[in-house]
Amino acid sequence: MQMKGVPSPIVGTLRVLTATLDQVLGSSLVGAYLYGSLTQGAFDPARSDVDCLVVVRRDLTDAQFRKLAAWLAHAADSDAWIRRLQMQVLLRSRLLRSDTSGALYPP
Repeated sequence: MQMKGVPSPIVGTLRVLTATLDQVLGSSLVGAYLYGSLTQGAFDPARSDVDCLVVVRRDLTDAQFRKLAAWLAHAADSDAWIRRLQMQVLLRSRLLRSDTSGALYPP
């Protein structure tokens, strides 16, 4: 994940997030991508959220989903930026289809 222009407090959060995604999703992980105000030069640390797309090769298993949800809940206890994370998990093979499936955190 490119970090140019991302405020330093958020860089640490994103590095831990991407390491966790890599560990939990393994070879299914295609990539994690920032979008929204962080990439538009409109980020306001007092109000903005952190928008992130996670692209995977296949649906998350129940175990992967539970592990990721548990990590996010635990991390949110000590990291305010996790609480402001808007993360969508999308299937690579369905990104351009009208019936795209995905998961959104927080639900």
